[in-house]
Amino acid sequence: MFNKKKYIILFSTSAALLVIFLIVNNFTNPMNTSKNKQDNNYPENILMKDINPDSIKKAYFSGGSFWCVEKDFEKLEGVQEAISGYMGGEQQNPTYENHADHRESVEVIYNSEILSYENLVQYLFRHIDPTDPDGSFHDRGNAYTSAIYPMTDLEEKIAKTVLAELDTNGTFPIPIATKIERDAKFWIAEDYHQDYYKKNPIRYNGYRFASGRDKYIKSIWGDREDFELSTSWENFQKPSDSELKNQLSEIALSTI
Repeated sequence: MFNKKKYIILFSTSAALLVIFLIVNNFTNPMNTSKNKQDNNYPENILMKDINPDSIKKAYFSGGSFWCVEKDFEKLEGVQEAISGYMGGEQQNPTYENHADHRESVEVIYNSEILSYENLVQYLFRHIDPTDPDGSFHDRGNAYTSAIYPMTDLEEKIAKTVLAELDTNGTFPIPIATKIERDAKFWIAEDYHQDYYKKNPIRYNGYRFASGRDKYIKSIWGDREDFELSTSWENFQKPSDSELKNQLSEIALSTI
C-alpha cells in the first residue's frame, strides 16, 4: 500500500543528499573553472599530468571585449586556459566598474611545445581589428583598444616583427594601431566575467554578432583558417571582393 508520509521523507532525504553532493563537488572538483580562475595558483590546477610543467608559459594581450578574446584563444589547440583581466593602466586593483585607464585583457596560459609566442601574436591579429585606435568594433574607449604585453626582450622583438610585417604587406587597409607595452601588470577580472561565453551563451552570441567582430574578421581573412598559425605572412592573399561578398552573404543568411 502506498505510504505518502514515507514517500515524502524518502524524497526529502534524497534531495538533501543530492544538494550536499553538488556543493561538495563544486568546491573539490579541480576542473571547476570559476574556482581555478580566482585561485592565485590557478596554473597548477589546470595542468594535465602528461604535460611538462616547464613548457607551460603565459602571454598577455588586449583586443577589445575580453569575453571574445578569451573565447577565441581557448579554442586554440595548445592553449590550456585564457583568463580575463585588466592591463595597461596605473590604477591598483581595477574593477569592471572602474578600469578606464586599463584595457580589457587576457592572460593566455599555453603549452610552448605546441605553440610559439609568434603563433599567439599572429593568432591575436587574426581575431581582432588592430587598426582601430579608439576601441574595438562597437565598444569604444581606451579600455577596448588592442595591445600586446611582452614580458621579455625576445617577446618584444617577436611582437614588433609580426606587427611590422603585417603593417607593410597590405593585409589591412589602414595602418595598425595596436600598442606594444612592456611588463604591464595583469589584474584578474571578476569571477562572473570568466568563461562568460560558456555561462551566458545566448547573451554572449548576441553581443558578439551585434558587435560586428566576426563580420570584420571575415572581410579581412575570409575563410583562410590555414593562415592562423602560419610562420610567415608573405604568401597571404586577401580574398577578392566577390569572394568576400559571397562569404558575408552566407553569414547574414545563417543568422536568419
